[in-house]
Amino acid sequence: MARMRWLRIPLLHFLAGGAVLYWVVRSLGAAPAPVVVTADDVSRLRLDYQRETELEPTAADEAALVEKAIQEELLFREALAHGLDRDDRSVRNWLIEQMRALSNDAAADPEQLYARARALGLDRSDLVVRRILVQKMRLLAARSGEQSPTDAVLEAFYATHREEYRAPDRTSFWHVFLASGAHGGAAMADGETQLARLRSDGTPPAQAAQSGDSFTVPPHVVGQSRA
Repeated sequence: MARMRWLRIPLLHFLAGGAVLYWVVRSLGAAPAPVVVTADDVSRLRLDYQRETELEPTAADEAALVEKAIQEELLFREALAHGLDRDDRSVRNWLIEQMRALSNDAAADPEQLYARARALGLDRSDLVVRRILVQKMRLLAARSGEQSPTDAVLEAFYATHREEYRAPDRTSFWHVFLASGAHGGAAMADGETQLARLRSDGTPPAQAAQSGDSFTVPPHVVGQSRA
């Protein structure tokens, strides 16, 4: 029971989450900022979890929720520090639309709306903006260790996955359609007879197609794959 109580201490959650995120923010050239998780914050996270899952969170669940909240807060702060909110079109458009709805002025100038949104601090407090910036920072962190593949690596990959990049075979053909509604049970036999006649007469494809029944597919199919 004592161990369970330790798991519920917000400070312990902060230390664990801060250690996990340290390498992320450090790789982007900044020191991690301290994050305070209060008892009220833990209660809110617990309630959100209950609403979403209809389950009572375990101590492990609460620790994971707090760690995630710390990670998102650190990533959000780093996104703001790098000015990602000012360069992101999604953030800008969202703030403009939010201010347009608040002002109820469809003709308002977008630049003025954006400036007003920032003046009101919506770029710091809006939940959607926060999620956009957190996701953007996650993508940047994931790409921080990427290296361009060498030609040898690309050639080896292509050799292994060659079939995935090969264009499908394509076929062009003329067809003569015989409708079962017009020929009934004799459609197959009539088709074979007509095919033999067209071949023996050497009828050109365009002319042969005119001897069939109407069909939604054109008589000349060009460059189509099996799919």
